[in-house]
Amino acid sequence: MRAPPSAGMRRCCKDPTELALFCLRNSGSCITIPRTKLIRAYTLTGQWFHPLTFAMVRVTSYFVFCYLDTVDTHFASWAHNIPQLMTKGRGAFAVRGLAKGSLVTPVPLVQLPASSMINMHELGQSEEEHEDGPVYYRMSDDVQGKQLLLNYCYGHPESSMLFFPSGTVSSLINHSKKPNAKMIWSAHPAHQKHWYDLTPEELLSDETNFIGLMIEIVALRDIQEGEEIFIDYGNDWQTAWDKHTNHWNERLAAGDIPKDWPLRALDLNEEYKNKVFKNTEERENDPYPDNVMLKCFLQVSADKTDEKIDEKPVREWAEPPMGTFDSDTLEDCVIKEYIKVEDGKSGAMPYNYTVALVKDSDTTMIRNVPHRAFVFVDKPGTGDQFVADAFRHYIAIPDEIFPRGPWRDLTDGKK
Repeated sequence: MRAPPSAGMRRCCKDPTELALFCLRNSGSCITIPRTKLIRAYTLTGQWFHPLTFAMVRVTSYFVFCYLDTVDTHFASWAHNIPQLMTKGRGAFAVRGLAKGSLVTPVPLVQLPASSMINMHELGQSEEEHEDGPVYYRMSDDVQGKQLLLNYCYGHPESSMLFFPSGTVSSLINHSKKPNAKMIWSAHPAHQKHWYDLTPEELLSDETNFIGLMIEIVALRDIQEGEEIFIDYGNDWQTAWDKHTNHWNERLAAGDIPKDWPLRALDLNEEYKNKVFKNTEERENDPYPDNVMLKCFLQVSADKTDEKIDEKPVREWAEPPMGTFDSDTLEDCVIKEYIKVEDGKSGAMPYNYTVALVKDSDTTMIRNVPHRAFVFVDKPGTGDQFVADAFRHYIAIPDEIFPRGPWRDLTDGKK
């Protein structure tokens, strides 16, 4: 068990699609870099590690983004001159100096014409069958909560609209009442300034069905290399956060929130970096927590064997192409046995595993699966972001730059 979060879940990682992703599991981190600057990411042992670690460090020409509370020094030589990364935690940090008024990062925006689009409702499953899977329907208009997406969106108290930042480097810029950066509207010719005069409903048309709005984050003062980037999320956000943390701590003191918090996949992935995964017998005697699943990246060699284990066919595990694991190969599996190996390639955990893979009632035994191919994942709906009353609030676009016109369609938060 672990201590509960101090005030519930506020942020969650997300993986940029336009960047190449390489992860270092023994540091609990990954790095992403532009494809134009593609490099191989190695630990000191020269090994590849899998991408499903629930944490990453993003690298651009401006930033390092850290998702973990600590960042291991093993993962890349470019981090040696940014010691602040070791203690800062989640956030955005300058990897070079930024002059006052200079661009920190562009932020392309996806417009959501109605904030109700991210409301959550109780769903029912239709009895009708569909070739693509189950069909669900809304059981009522009662709002059960807000999606986590809201925490990443930009908004304004006088508007029903939300704007999702689709860029890869802005979502982890943290809040401060003493910011060193701010939002402005972009002067780029692709920025559709005339959309300011359209109503939220008109922004649903086919003519506006693309990313046409862009904000820029610019430096309010000179920012030094290694310094964390901050913007001001706004007074409404700060008030909501203070109210949330006070209420959370009151519930914690009253015992409404358990002091022993369930272990999550992230905790177990950290624990098992230097610990052997359990085989079937060991799991029967000492099972993993009910809220997590152990999965494995399974790719097999094209060469088939005539060997059998427990009358089941045997295949050999194969290194993935380019040394990175593909989420399409992540499978449920059962560890039958493990052996210690001295191959000089297995790093801190020199163990290979034999696992049983069940597909369509057929079982295949896969040998020589390395320790780094396994990962714990939270069962659906059990992660910290699903805790009742988790914090939800948009980041405010400053009033002085928010357009005066049809976007301001609310009075006291209502139409």
